[in-house]
Amino acid sequence: MEVTTADGKLHDGNLADVTESGITLTEGDKDVTVAKADVSRIAFVREKPLNDSREYNLDELGPLVIFDPDAYLRLFHIGDTMSVRLYDSSMPEDNSPIACK
Repeated sequence: MEVTTADGKLHDGNLADVTESGITLTEGDKDVTVAKADVSRIAFVREKPLNDSREYNLDELGPLVIFDPDAYLRLFHIGDTMSVRLYDSSMPEDNSPIACK
């Protein structure tokens, strides 16, 4: 998880607890609590999904996957993460129903 405070400080760690008053992250060996009023943005950091071709290669190549150069990027977690925005205080809330067009 990534939590950005109103003063621009970025906290990056594992989610430990969420309460009505704030959010707690575990950064290394310490817990950091950010008050709800101080939160500017919250993002979930996850691995980028593979396309169908890469998914097939990882499933079917077995031990021969070592000859696929893109597999090394995945194995060593090089550039394979993306941030998924969960909350941004600068964007207006929109609770209207979602309609497919």
